[in-house]
Amino acid sequence: MRKTASGLCLALVCAGLASCSKGGANACSVTPNGKFGSPVTVTVDCPKGAGRLTRETVLEGKGNRIVDGQTVLMRATSFDSRNGEIIKAYNTGELRLAAVTKKGMGDLAKRLVGVREGSRLVIKRPGLVEGVPTASEIIVVDLLFTVAHGKAVPVPNPAPSGMPQVGTADGGGPSIKSPGGAIPSLETVPLVVGNGPQVTEGQTLAVQYALFDQNGKSVDETWTKGAPVALNLKTAMKGLSEGLVDQKIGSRVVVLVPSAKAQGTGDRVVVVDILGALPDPPEGKGSPSSGGKRGRKGETASPGQTPSQTSSPSGAATPSKPPAAKTAPTKSTPTGGKGGGRGPGAKRSS
Repeated sequence: MRKTASGLCLALVCAGLASCSKGGANACSVTPNGKFGSPVTVTVDCPKGAGRLTRETVLEGKGNRIVDGQTVLMRATSFDSRNGEIIKAYNTGELRLAAVTKKGMGDLAKRLVGVREGSRLVIKRPGLVEGVPTASEIIVVDLLFTVAHGKAVPVPNPAPSGMPQVGTADGGGPSIKSPGGAIPSLETVPLVVGNGPQVTEGQTLAVQYALFDQNGKSVDETWTKGAPVALNLKTAMKGLSEGLVDQKIGSRVVVLVPSAKAQGTGDRVVVVDILGALPDPPEGKGSPSSGGKRGRKGETASPGQTPSQTSSPSGAATPSKPPAAKTAPTKSTPTGGKGGGRGPGAKRSS
């Protein structure tokens, strides 16, 4: 009996030591630092690197669940597990729009399906540097909301001239229950007030929108397409650009645009969800997420391939066609450079 007990104790001690080894020296501990949705740093203790690809949810969101193929608004920042430094060879850390597809963001896509908007993830991926097992890629992913996220407020009483009655259509976007008639002057009416910073002149914004004529007929929208877009205020419809300035990120607003500021297309009603402020497109580039240094085989390295989503009018087609500064009543084609490039995990030579 004594021998059996001793053997049992020895077995328990060995098991305990194995457990300590797995959770201690071989652990890959990552702590993100920074407010959700803002630029982040990390505190890393990962001496052996990540043994396998893993995903950890460090903040559980309460927004819509992400589905395969949709466009998300995200901030993905890649770090080197050996020192916690940002991987500068990647186009990383910027707020951007990306399609949840293999083409859009590589194998990161399947790790996002089913996750709720408003979540923060830490993804650990081995193989950052070929032949160096201690070098892993740490990706901190913030998944921002793709609908307005703030406090609902009542429409002013009396409402501005031309203000329609706004309802909710299939797909969660806005609808016009009854038109408001002629629009004599530019007005912006908040329906939901966000808690983000105010929009400034000339910014590029991530938005969802619905465009109506003064009779309440839908001209264009993004909600049923599942694709928020980037709206360049430097080139968008004049009245829309002016009407969004000073509104808060996270808001849903109704912009009443008289014909004179709709560039001759007649009065327009634009319901806009202001989702985030994107980096400006580089000079001569269509997409705010294009660019970055060249990775292996001449491909652009970035944490997730980003399809063109820029909505400044004229250029290559993107998933939808935002209101633009055009004199003809036709819908514009937004600007957009080709997306693509290596997703996170592109191996580096050093």
